[in-house]
Amino acid sequence: MNLVKKNASLLGLISFLSEFRLYAAIAVLYFTEITGSMTLGMGVFSVTMLSSALLELPTGILSDVVGRKKTIVLGTMASLISIILYSSVRNIFWLMAGAVFEGLSIALFSGNNEAFLYDHLKSAGREEEYKTFLGRISSMAHIALSVSTLAGSLMLLFGTYTLVFALSIIPRALSLVAALLLDEPKAIGGDRISPWRHLMESLNEVRKSRRLLRLLAADSISEGAGEAAYQFRAAFIQMVWPVWAIGIVGTVGDVGAAFSFWISGKWIKRKGYKRVILLGKLYSLVSNTAAFLMKNVFSPILLTSNSLFYGVMSVTQNDMSQKLFTDRHRASMGSIKSFTASLTYALLAVVIGWIADGFGVVTALVSFQAFGVLSLMIYMSLFKEDEKRSYETEKGGV
Repeated sequence: MNLVKKNASLLGLISFLSEFRLYAAIAVLYFTEITGSMTLGMGVFSVTMLSSALLELPTGILSDVVGRKKTIVLGTMASLISIILYSSVRNIFWLMAGAVFEGLSIALFSGNNEAFLYDHLKSAGREEEYKTFLGRISSMAHIALSVSTLAGSLMLLFGTYTLVFALSIIPRALSLVAALLLDEPKAIGGDRISPWRHLMESLNEVRKSRRLLRLLAADSISEGAGEAAYQFRAAFIQMVWPVWAIGIVGTVGDVGAAFSFWISGKWIKRKGYKRVILLGKLYSLVSNTAAFLMKNVFSPILLTSNSLFYGVMSVTQNDMSQKLFTDRHRASMGSIKSFTASLTYALLAVVIGWIADGFGVVTALVSFQAFGVLSLMIYMSLFKEDEKRSYETEKGGV
């Protein structure tokens, strides 16, 4: 097995084990039960993303300075500590402590894992295969979620929330073992410099690129609002389906997302960035709004259908960003992008819980579709600018 294939396979395994979350579908219900309100329950997710945001830039620098493998190992360790804390004691202090470590894990993985893969491919002269590799590795996370979500929900028929969380410790421990087997990619970013200078260089690279700034804004709004609504939708689904069946929605959705990730490379090559983003965003807006307003037994099924666009859209957004990142600052620039998305999510996770407490779950979820419209408008302005530039280039060449 060549080095690229070996490390890509291990990265896929780590993705699978890290996302084998038996509690995925019912986490917000567990957190709400312990904290006593939907605002505080969603506040656990907010703390996760806030800590992730605060640690994004330091961990991005860490990756560029000490290496990709060590950063992944630290990420799997933080993830393991997080799930141990979640399942230890049923009080808000331990939940928040677990959320901080989960945020640390997210920060260590974001930017770094993509850079790990891209560096291996580039050192082998295969960077054009990045979309395909990233799609297939990302699909492993959703295959894991599809299996674990259903299993965890069905376990509620025989066990408790705490048991579901405790059993999730096992795959996290195995992911740490897999991380230790990785090989460090060949350094292609130049000489090592001080972390502070590296951060300043990375921020300056982002600042200089007007296109990258707009792309970061669109991605942050899309990912932050989308993730907040996704984590909260269990509160809606339990209104039309029994709690134990919530896992079915997650399973079907993750199967669709895994399929979408798996074929994303071919899909993007055939349809192009603009059509993928436009179709995915429009379908998501229509299907989500219709499902929430219908509020009946068919709503969860409609919600899961937009997962078929999730993977290909995620890879599209990531590939667009990677093409604008520099080799020297790739992980740090990826962390800057994740930093903005995490801050957006940290804020909106509390906002959606607050709206739900005051005006109802359906109102909260429907109102959040406005963020989808805003992000779509920014994406379309980018594509329009590209088309104008392409037209002017062709015209000038005539």
